[in-house]
Amino acid sequence: MNVPLPKSTFKPHPKGQHSGVIFEVEVRLNDKTQWGPKHRVILKIQSDTIMEDDDGNQMRDDEGNPRGYVIWDWLTVARKEGSRFRDRRESILGRALTAEEVAADNFNPVEEFQGQRISYLVKHREKGDDLYANIETLWLEGDRVENAHETVEPKEEKHEDFDDDLPF
Repeated sequence: MNVPLPKSTFKPHPKGQHSGVIFEVEVRLNDKTQWGPKHRVILKIQSDTIMEDDDGNQMRDDEGNPRGYVIWDWLTVARKEGSRFRDRRESILGRALTAEEVAADNFNPVEEFQGQRISYLVKHREKGDDLYANIETLWLEGDRVENAHETVEPKEEKHEDFDDDLPF
């Protein structure tokens, strides 16, 4: 017996400038990439931009609240100046990293990123029949949101993301 598969109704995050909150920071240690295992950080952003159905009506969650888009920013941990990871850190801090921060053996991405209110620019890219929404740049917008969602504990998971600025 064959079971029909549902068609995807996924709508990518709209392109352009948006604002939101980094509600979760997921750390993935030794995540599989095309360049070998790398430490990755995923910034999960709840957008202030509200999703709409095909008729232009606001989509709502189970409690009846308007539902915003969620977009993930996949980052490979790197010290190198010009890497997306370092650019994101400097954007959130609002300054260049100090020599001590660059030379440090580790840091806490949850403390640095989670709960930050940001603005960001989304660009779309087509690859085959697929449309991808990627964060081009982001910057700090306002005060930290103290009740942001808890982080997911570091784990090793398989995920291939070929749109990263590797190798370093």
